[in-house]
Amino acid sequence: MNIKTLFDLKLIFLISIFIVGMTIFHFYSKRHPINISPQDTKLNNEIKNNLANFKYINEKISFFLQERMNLLLDGKLSFEEWIEYNKKNRYIDINGIKYYIFITERIKTPEAGAKDNFVLRVHADDQFINISWHDLLENVKDYFVSSKFSTDPDMMLNLFFSGDPHFVNDLDYYWIEPTTKNITKKHTKFLSHREFKDRKGILHNGVIIAIGYPVENLTDTYQIKYYDYIFHLVLGVIYLSVIFITVIIFQQNSLNKGFIKAIIFCAISMIYIIYYSSVYENQNSLEGEANKLNNMDNGVLSASFLVGVNIFIITAIKSSLTNHLNKETSLIFAVSIILLLFSIFRITNYTSLKELIGIRVSSQFLFNYSVLLNSFILINYIIYIFFAKRVVY
Repeated sequence: MNIKTLFDLKLIFLISIFIVGMTIFHFYSKRHPINISPQDTKLNNEIKNNLANFKYINEKISFFLQERMNLLLDGKLSFEEWIEYNKKNRYIDINGIKYYIFITERIKTPEAGAKDNFVLRVHADDQFINISWHDLLENVKDYFVSSKFSTDPDMMLNLFFSGDPHFVNDLDYYWIEPTTKNITKKHTKFLSHREFKDRKGILHNGVIIAIGYPVENLTDTYQIKYYDYIFHLVLGVIYLSVIFITVIIFQQNSLNKGFIKAIIFCAISMIYIIYYSSVYENQNSLEGEANKLNNMDNGVLSASFLVGVNIFIITAIKSSLTNHLNKETSLIFAVSIILLLFSIFRITNYTSLKELIGIRVSSQFLFNYSVLLNSFILINYIIYIFFAKRVVY
């Protein structure tokens, strides 16, 4: 078997491994679109129970809340005694699931025109007791950053003025589940009591007692996987780029050295493709996606520095080092620039949020791989500087 035949066999073997690996990943991604954790399963089962027994649960919670409010309305307990009683008995058990109450006290703001504040007096988590609603929102708002959903900062105000001490009302809101950090839609049953004097004759500005429970896992419902949004044409361009560069590396190096470098390059490329394609995130709003796309376009300016460095590297290789790296480096650099140009190509007439997500995810895919190729050139050059022989002229 001559060198050329062996060379061709190794090249075909490596390209075949890449194609087979990507094909396996393709079918795996289609059959396993979303990975659900045990905590997510528990949450989803609880939501199924809540929806299946929605009417019954609402009736039980309504009766429970009215009983608790009557302890205050009938003067059986002072406000402080009522709060302490609810702290010790803060949930109702329905079908083995605990539904926790939360109570907020209205604090009037003395400044004219300022919104009233609401302080949590009873909560499922003790660390939030005596914390204002505003501060509680500050604690969880970062979890809503990459989502199209958020909690209304005026929710407590709406509960207070739309509620009644004798009639249990309903309201839906978005919240974060403490165990899973998933965004959920919660259904709330609540009562509110305006200004009143308690059994001790102390004047209070008002109070809300409520129970909220999840009815939809929005993180699960609106979670997206990048692989499902990357355009097929973009995947094809990346795959062809990997194969083309693999061939170039083989041609411009000796048999063993070219094989090792090509293996490393293919492995890094496969890891990047699999890792990026497997990323999960929450679906964002149209405005949020547009901002992400604009921020990525701004990142192209940062990549220009790396491009400038690689132009210097190509010049240095051509002028002072062994020239076998010149063609290899130049062609890889040319591919990286083409991918960079593709990443900033835009269709401005967006017709849907899904299309905008696809454009953003695909452009980011191309941009990141272009940066990866430029990094490969830089690392290849550094290794050559330290380990290759200088040309003697």
